[in-house]
Amino acid sequence: MKSITKNLILDLRLGDIDIGSYVKPISQEEANIEKMLSELKEANLESEKYFVRDLENRLISTKYSPINLSFLEMSSKLKVNESKFKGELTVPRFTVYDFYGSNEFSISFLGDIPSTTTIKFPYFKNLNLQKYFLKLYQNEGFDVKKSHLSDSGIEINHKGKERNSPYDRIDIKTQFIGLIPSQIKENVNESKEYFDGNEIYLIMETRPEQWNVEFIANDPLIIGTKNDEAYLINHFNTTNLENLLKDLFKDNHTINNLN
Repeated sequence: MKSITKNLILDLRLGDIDIGSYVKPISQEEANIEKMLSELKEANLESEKYFVRDLENRLISTKYSPINLSFLEMSSKLKVNESKFKGELTVPRFTVYDFYGSNEFSISFLGDIPSTTTIKFPYFKNLNLQKYFLKLYQNEGFDVKKSHLSDSGIEINHKGKERNSPYDRIDIKTQFIGLIPSQIKENVNESKEYFDGNEIYLIMETRPEQWNVEFIANDPLIIGTKNDEAYLINHFNTTNLENLLKDLFKDNHTINNLN
């Protein structure tokens, strides 16, 4: 199985952001961990499960580099110039997608009354992903302690800070559009020995001007999550075919609104 190399970690970038410092080197204690896990294979008591989870994480870290996802708390300002609202909205700098699921990340801003704003954003099976987006909006004055799961995702409410003007609803979204090289798909398939299919995600940078338009993803990360920890499966660059498609988009002016 191919793993992320030290040089790749040192050179790791996601859009304009250098995230190499968020990634730890791969552990070298595989044999000892596998032996301990083998001895604990009958550890079914609640008091024993902590040690099993810890060993599982340590075993995965011998295959994949642990990655600190706190960079997901970074945000950008999206300028809005609509009749119902003129101003700036805080949006995530990075967006996340289920590798085997939806390629869409959407946010809804709802203003029920002038002093209240509700934000809805996607729900992820791994709660560790949720907490970074909640922290992002907590920094903007939203009451994340009262967040709750709705049919459309996670819903959080503003604590009541007055805004310059009320608005009913603004929906924004972005999509992961891109060709994934066959070698990367093979790497992801191999990683399912350690991660369930619904624990594998794509992360890409989304700039303010890239919301509500179609664009080809550039240099995404692929991560796996286990026991509230995250691991870097791979990071790949835009392929030659994607460069060709970019040229076609540019020449034919076929970048469309997603609304």
